Amino acid sequence: MEDRYGRSVVFHVPVVAHGMVYLQTYDAAQRYPSRMPQHVHALNAQTGKPIWESGVQRGLVREFAVAGDEVFVISGGLEGIDARSGTRKWHVPSRPSSLNGPPTITHDFVYLSYEGWPTWIENEPHKTGEMVVLERANRQERWSAKAHEGQYSTEGAIVADDVLYTVWRHIDSATAVTTSATLFALDVRTGQEYWHFDATEL
Repeated sequence: MEDRYGRSVVFHVPVVAHGMVYLQTYDAAQRYPSRMPQHVHALNAQTGKPIWESGVQRGLVREFAVAGDEVFVISGGLEGIDARSGTRKWHVPSRPSSLNGPPTITHDFVYLSYEGWPTWIENEPHKTGEMVVLERANRQERWSAKAHEGQYSTEGAIVADDVLYTVWRHIDSATAVTTSATLFALDVRTGQEYWHFDATEL
């Protein structure tokens, strides 16, 4: 949408549901990602005709998800948009950490991955990554689980047979290079760790 000097650029793979194609755009004219105005669009899947467009809060552009009658968008927090009308339904404020990866949605829960970050301030501990789970019905926090020390980043999670699987990467604070990664298997309702596997074990 628009050329390289224009207003909007399509970001991430579109999602198809309810006979519509949902896509996310951002304002490429903005230099700083945190200031990029974002928009979610719904097009008729057969004709490509625009059905609605919804602006969302500025923030780092992340992947979105469509589940049931809602579009879940990561912006300056998490926003819920009516999938059929484009009406903004609710908003969950952001935490000090940034949301990363697409939200993972099940019938009962919304799984969110928060990035951590290394610090170079003396005597201040590094911020590890965290998985936070919300009740889908009311967006209240159900549980949260920290990654291991030094693990800051993930690309989201998947759920299968009541187990949440998520990979967290260890990033060297001096070089910003990923040095290892760990796969966690957690109980979807409690966050209890069943097991984890370190990539260094390969």
